[in-house]
Amino acid sequence: MRCSRKARWGIVLVGLMVLGAIPALAGVDAPKLGQALGVVLKRLEPVTAVNPALTRAVLADYSLYPGDDLRTVRDGMVQFRLNDYSDVTLSGDGQLQINRATTGRRYSLKLLSGAVLVDTTMPAVDNHDYLVVKTDFGTVRAKKGKFWIGPLDEALAVINLEGDIDVITYGGARRLVEPDQMIKLRDSSLPPPEPVILRDRIKEKIMADVTFPARWTGEK
Repeated sequence: MRCSRKARWGIVLVGLMVLGAIPALAGVDAPKLGQALGVVLKRLEPVTAVNPALTRAVLADYSLYPGDDLRTVRDGMVQFRLNDYSDVTLSGDGQLQINRATTGRRYSLKLLSGAVLVDTTMPAVDNHDYLVVKTDFGTVRAKKGKFWIGPLDEALAVINLEGDIDVITYGGARRLVEPDQMIKLRDSSLPPPEPVILRDRIKEKIMADVTFPARWTGEK
């Protein structure tokens, strides 16, 4: 049976809506997902947001919602901005859950794989709360700081790039206040070890995983 031109266009539009390729139509599903927590700034290679309410592909300018589980492919990357203007970049082969604390204005992220670069230095609001990143080895929080978390030498490394950050485990806590201070976490039951100064060679290598190509303006 032949379909009319209008019917064929209807089928195409439904398909694009399911794939999340049309922002205006994809927004129809937004009420299921709750209030948006942030927006995607740019991405490299396909990025998926897995959510109990809806699994979808995300592009630049797409909103992110509570419970979103962002996933990148091996050569991919995604950068998004939370509503408090904190910027977060997830590396390739990454998985990051996005949520908000039940009380207060605190955002809570959970890094499950890959590396993440977090910059909370931009917010100019006085009531900006801590941004918290949870991992299997401990928790990192910052109110005005910039830091990197990711695998390094069979451990999970936390590197302070700017400002002050707190590294917390079940065994204790430590504050990093100097740029390029690094802590390697291997056991969440132990206190965070003494920080060491990051070598330039290692810094260049890890930052490459969360840095978009120069003059990157589009999507791939």
